[in-house]
Amino acid sequence: GDKCRFVGSLVVVPEVAKLFGGVDRREVIRAQPGGDLAGKEGRSDTANPTEGATGLKGLGVRDLNHKLCFLASTVHQEDERQGFRMMSKEVMEGEETFTEEEEERVLQMAGDENLMSHLSQNVCPNVWGHEDIKTGILLQLYGGVHKRTKEGISLRGDINCCIVGDPSVAKSQFLKYVHKLIPRAVYTSGKASSAAG
Repeated sequence: GDKCRFVGSLVVVPEVAKLFGGVDRREVIRAQPGGDLAGKEGRSDTANPTEGATGLKGLGVRDLNHKLCFLASTVHQEDERQGFRMMSKEVMEGEETFTEEEEERVLQMAGDENLMSHLSQNVCPNVWGHEDIKTGILLQLYGGVHKRTKEGISLRGDINCCIVGDPSVAKSQFLKYVHKLIPRAVYTSGKASSAAG
């Protein structure tokens, strides 16, 4: 049969709304010396006194279902015997991503002294003001560079944003804008947003 070789990483994207319901929360049970183990509802669990935190197993769920999905940006057919990629002329031409007009536009943008402010103004344009938040979201969308310090400490390139404010200051508008813009974004709010994962 055919062989597939995947380069990348496996990412689990949970269905956030269904992570935890009203009673589907993890429960920590502390063992008392010489006593019964009792949960919040007073149920006794002496079968496994070393269990500690119970998750799906404690809720009686035995079957875990999952779906595997591949998000690919490019697919190449390879010839393992020869050790090179088999690429048609159409594929090779498709790898040239920029047209001449697009290259000119990029060079024109590179010469703009106010490029960052112009780009941040186009983030969530229906919200007035909040230039710092828009710039932070823009930097988050571009991502960062993975670094390793002289001491060998690994620093992630991902940027996290925490938007805090009074009600009706467009926090949800920013979240919804990013959710619509990025295909892999998962929008969550309310009770499910504080769940594990």
